[in-house]
Amino acid sequence: MLINNAGLAASKYELTEDGIESDFATNVVAPFLLTTLLAGLLKKSVSPRVVTLMGGDVPAALDMDNLQSEKSFDGLNTYSQTKLAMMVLMYVLARHETGVTINVCYPGQASTSMTRSVTPEMFPRAMRWIFPIYKFMMRDDGGKSAAKASRSSVYLASSKEVEGVSGKYFDTNCKEAAWSPAVMDAENRKLLWEMVRQTSA
Repeated sequence: MLINNAGLAASKYELTEDGIESDFATNVVAPFLLTTLLAGLLKKSVSPRVVTLMGGDVPAALDMDNLQSEKSFDGLNTYSQTKLAMMVLMYVLARHETGVTINVCYPGQASTSMTRSVTPEMFPRAMRWIFPIYKFMMRDDGGKSAAKASRSSVYLASSKEVEGVSGKYFDTNCKEAAWSPAVMDAENRKLLWEMVRQTSA
């Protein structure tokens, strides 16, 4: 099995050495590339599964003209957009890759090194007043919230109830949930698929 859990919420606009915006590289290109590169090996197992983690609230719309912050970089909004783009790709991959199940899950909020590194500037300006509340909620809890957040990914990776289930999105309670309208948009899927395949070539 493969669990794509690595993520990045950058505090500022940065490019990788390959010229890809860092959030987009980590949250979109990396899980796509790793999944496709390992697909052949995964298929040799009895019940191959790929689970990719969503982060934060799922936006309804995907800004296809600003996927790599070509127009603007906006902290957590940029992060959420890249995670939504990742969902689109995993939905498409689930239909391209046969012999391996590919699903996405939302773990819920957890105190991790990434969430604790969020700064006020990463919030939309109108929402920065809630930063002290956020900081309190994300205080170090010794891994308790992270352990709780792992339930949905562990369930998808190991439960017999979802053996053979692919191309689905699951919430924090390990229940199947509706995909964002952006994922259901065929044009989004086509454009993003072509873009990331070229980027990762």
